[in-house]
Amino acid sequence: MSNANNEIAVTLREEFGNNASRRARHNGLVPVAVYGKGKENRNFFMKSNEWEVVRKTGDKFVLVFGDEKISVIAKEEQINFMKSYVVHVDFQEMA
Repeated sequence: MSNANNEIAVTLREEFGNNASRRARHNGLVPVAVYGKGKENRNFFMKSNEWEVVRKTGDKFVLVFGDEKISVIAKEEQINFMKSYVVHVDFQEMA
């Protein structure tokens, strides 16, 4: 991860549902959805500690998935305020 470029490493999300998301968050991961105009939505996980660092730097980020770099804008961050953790983040892919 490179904070200077607002890069965040992501891994493919293959399990869905409340239990899968709960397990992921327990392991320090945050579910992520990437929406692109005319493209199929993609789902990933990112490390919550990396998100905590880069989220303060703005709203434009680069998600790094293997050799692919996806330029995105953060659209929505869902937070559990009672327990103070990020539940989910939605990104819009930039053309």
